[in-house]
Amino acid sequence: MRLLLLAALFSCSCVRGGCEPKIVNIGAVLSQKRYEQVFKDAVTQANQVYGREKFKLTAISVTHKANAIQMALSVCEDLISSQVYAILVSHPPQSNDHLTPTPVSYTAGFYRIPVVGLTTRMSIYSDKSIHLSFLRTVPPYSHQAHVWFDMMREFRWNHIILIVSDDHEGRAAQKRLETLLEERETKNKKRNYENQDQLSYDNKRGPKAEKVLQFNQETNLTALLLEAKELEARVIILSASEEDAAAVYKTARILNMIGSGYVWLVGEREMSGKALSEAPDGLIGLQLINGKNESAHISDAVAVVAQSIQELFEKENITEPPRGCVGNTNIWKTGPLFKRVLMSSKYPEGLTGRVEFNDDGDRKYAHYSILNYQKSRLIQVGIYNGTQVVMNKQRKIIWPGGETERPRGFQMSTRLKIVTIHQEPFVYVKPTTLEGTCKEEYTPNGVLIKKVICTGPNETIPGNPSGTFILSLCFSTSAVWRYILYIHTYICSRYLYMYECSKCDLTGHVSLCGSLF
Repeated sequence: MRLLLLAALFSCSCVRGGCEPKIVNIGAVLSQKRYEQVFKDAVTQANQVYGREKFKLTAISVTHKANAIQMALSVCEDLISSQVYAILVSHPPQSNDHLTPTPVSYTAGFYRIPVVGLTTRMSIYSDKSIHLSFLRTVPPYSHQAHVWFDMMREFRWNHIILIVSDDHEGRAAQKRLETLLEERETKNKKRNYENQDQLSYDNKRGPKAEKVLQFNQETNLTALLLEAKELEARVIILSASEEDAAAVYKTARILNMIGSGYVWLVGEREMSGKALSEAPDGLIGLQLINGKNESAHISDAVAVVAQSIQELFEKENITEPPRGCVGNTNIWKTGPLFKRVLMSSKYPEGLTGRVEFNDDGDRKYAHYSILNYQKSRLIQVGIYNGTQVVMNKQRKIIWPGGETERPRGFQMSTRLKIVTIHQEPFVYVKPTTLEGTCKEEYTPNGVLIKKVICTGPNETIPGNPSGTFILSLCFSTSAVWRYILYIHTYICSRYLYMYECSKCDLTGHVSLCGSLF
């Protein structure tokens, strides 16, 4: 009996030992010391919900270091040496420090340890060829293009001018907005319309970028904005840094481009700090809700990681994370699998809202406040709820120039350009005389053929040099010939060359012009 009792006690002890939860270390690089306790509390709370018998999370955290080398060493010595399964990283407190999260991403990414960004918004972190294991609980700045696009539809602005800085952030915003515009156009073409009026509206007046203007430090902003001023569109979307946005606002004010009829749509950077001090009244900007709430993002990130670890432990052949960086060049074999589990996770009850990730590891369904700059104050006039714009009807927008009615978003141009191609017997092109004038010619009925001097492009006529030509057009007043003229003009404007002339007269036997002022 004694032997049986000892055997039973020994067996129970082994069972209890085998049931002890596995210790799973979670690392964090936080912006300030005070957030370390927030991280520990979040881990404690996650342990009460997830794992329990299978695993127990422990928190290991450090704060940002002064430079990239120190930060990489800290990741190796303080976090990876403890065999962390994932590393949370916030953006540093200095707003102009764009590189501090990078050594964390590079170092952990080398070993395929997932890195969860908390407050880092730069679009470069969406590039998975550079940041292999990076995902984040916030969207990149370029995601604001979704809100701009939806606002264009909300206010029925069909043409915009996009002004972007010639850097990674500006190009990312441009690409995202152009993709949305192209997808919208393609979707309209594929729709099975029953309402012909809606078909006509979508095809003719769908949102489009009339012009994209890029600028850098060497760009003459006055010339750039004058080019924008010549366009019909009056809705200007600006993507730039604080400093660049401030310079654009200053120049726009000098050129009277911040008054009635104009619309300025911007993101978060373009209405912060230095930029806000120069911003014009009536500006419409965005602000990510909870975007800088590091405590809330820590809580949500820990919950997502804990939930994903629970799912990971249901898989087979889970290997241990690497221990330290010295002499270790082997990647964590389970790392890519864990990253896929994280990216497919869904956490609907987050403090920052519903947490999900897209294929780039960026936050989906982000919520934004839509703010209107009124008399040096930012007033919330609506929100973007993750899928669409919802305006607050109780708060009126004050547009540039103090207007309260929605601007049309365009101004009819006073310049009309008519183009054609050299196609006899409808369009004749002949050289000018040595004096630079047109030779007089008459129709068989004795009517003087009116001619206009036009400038043609290089090598317009095979075998003849470029230069100034007489462009004359003779046609009958029948509808057939007028239709042929229209077709020629359309083809030329879309696909071929054009002649530009100084004046136009479309009566009787006429000459065709290119520019009408």
